[in-house]
Amino acid sequence: MAINYGSLVVVAQISYTVYRLASGAYYKYSSGGTPVYLWSVGYGNEGKDDVGTVYRFKLGERNA
Repeated sequence: MAINYGSLVVVAQISYTVYRLASGAYYKYSSGGTPVYLWSVGYGNEGKDDVGTVYRFKLGERNA
């Protein structure tokens, strides 16, 4: 269910990058763990032709 303010439904759009930490690291900055790129949307990483693409969803909607 989307967050509904009267008749207003909030639609969000984001670009994002997902990283994981190299094995043995708990926190990126405190333990010196190296972030390892996994995937992204909207930044053209890994040769993808998606610069400016966004993921659009209704704020508060399950499984968005």
